[in-house]
Amino acid sequence: MPDDPRSAPPAPTFAYHQRVLDQLAVHGLCPRPDTPPARLRDALSDLYRHEIRTARANLLAGRIERRDYAGSIVELRKRYWLLSVPPELWLVPSGAAAGKDQAAERGKPEAGSWKPEAGS
Repeated sequence: MPDDPRSAPPAPTFAYHQRVLDQLAVHGLCPRPDTPPARLRDALSDLYRHEIRTARANLLAGRIERRDYAGSIVELRKRYWLLSVPPELWLVPSGAAAGKDQAAERGKPEAGSWKPEAGS
């Protein structure tokens, strides 16, 4: 029975770095374990572009001064810093949990870990 859901391969699951999850939550995004990073990046990009368009509309409508416009765009870029990180780096490498335990025993960070700089 090819249509039997029990015979379908399991959906892939994704483990995101906590810092990524925290940043996504700031923007109202809360991925499920089966949510691919590309879909999240697209959603985050849509939110960013909406805010850029809103800022431009506010500039054209006179609700924001031209001298303040560039600063508001820079602030948007800072709030959406996650868009500058490739989505494949949003994920915890497979097997990282075991590597983390071994690295902790040696007193070193695990290989392949990604952490954005503090203050970004």
